[in-house]
Amino acid sequence: MYYTHQQNMHNMDVHQIQTSWTEVTAQQQEVDEVIWRLDSLQQKIFSSAPVSSRKQFVILCRRKRRFLCHYRILR
Repeated sequence: MYYTHQQNMHNMDVHQIQTSWTEVTAQQQEVDEVIWRLDSLQQKIFSSAPVSSRKQFVILCRRKRRFLCHYRILR
């Protein structure tokens, strides 16, 4: 009886870990997509924005990207 209970507890933990891992992987994919969008936005800014506003846009993109990469590693 005791052994079966322990085994069930273990199986539940494994299931929870797998579920959590799936959620984290999905979140990382979302973050990756946002980073990709930021990169493509930065490319568009470089090619079309006036030089005066280009720099602040690029700095903003880089900051956001750095934050997202850091967030992704923490997850």
